[in-house]
Amino acid sequence: MEITINLPERVFANLSVIAGKSRRRIDEVIIEKIENAFALEAEDLAKQIALCSDQEVLKIAEMRIPAKQDARLSNLLQKQGEESLTANEQKELWKLMEVSRLTTLKKAFALREISRRGLNGKN
Repeated sequence: MEITINLPERVFANLSVIAGKSRRRIDEVIIEKIENAFALEAEDLAKQIALCSDQEVLKIAEMRIPAKQDARLSNLLQKQGEESLTANEQKELWKLMEVSRLTTLKKAFALREISRRGLNGKN
């Protein structure tokens, strides 16, 4: 997938330095930085969930985004496939997608923790 982004000059300059020192293209450096940010976020979530009580972990595993937000996300995704979204709709879509992504990530780590603790079938 190809996208175009506008970077502040200082950010571009920093990325250029990193790319030059590592003999890589700027897009490779950006991809690495984004992947690392997601990996750190996931690692932090996993650690936080590992510290939760059994009850809390079971509750996290049942998390869902609120029905109203889920319906709006579906609506915006469908609209995006049919026509262009306004700038405000695009921002709203990204926020809702982030809520959905984080909810899914938390559930996944909770399910892993349930399995690790042998809580399968417990309520």
